[in-house]
Amino acid sequence: MQKGHGKVEDRIRDRYNGVNDPLAKKIIDKIEEYKLPDPPADLGVTTFFVGGVTEASEESELRAKFGEFGKVEGIKMITSKKCAFVCFFDRREAEKAFEILYERLYLGEKKLKLLWAKSQLDLSKKKKKKSKPDSALPEEGKPDSALPKEEKPVEVKSDNGEPLDPAVVK
Repeated sequence: MQKGHGKVEDRIRDRYNGVNDPLAKKIIDKIEEYKLPDPPADLGVTTFFVGGVTEASEESELRAKFGEFGKVEGIKMITSKKCAFVCFFDRREAEKAFEILYERLYLGEKKLKLLWAKSQLDLSKKKKKKSKPDSALPEEGKPDSALPKEEKPVEVKSDNGEPLDPAVVK
């Protein structure tokens, strides 16, 4: 019987022996594409972002999943945003959990997305960039006339009429 890539018996024999198997090649190629994201450079980050959390999800379920890898400091569930944050006490335990659970985290039948949470340092840098610039600095598209004008030094005199050094004046 001839079908597809050769005789059925040959394909069965090849699959059994692990040679010339297109399905096995497809699976192996998919595994090679799978690349674990690098952990954050900030060694203080021990928190994960968990996406896809539903209102039916329980904190105890997440604690049980992550607790297998080490002591969980806390879990913050934000069901309105369908996410949660899981914080470990120890970075090594967090890395171990990430390596094992990445692309393999399920609650019931639902697959959850697992990523490293952003470092608090990264978040504070972003806030500084988003904050309004000093009014003394020119803004893009703002004419120079909108900039504060340079003030001329005012001459201050003492009671007897002698000029005072500006550094002395408060």
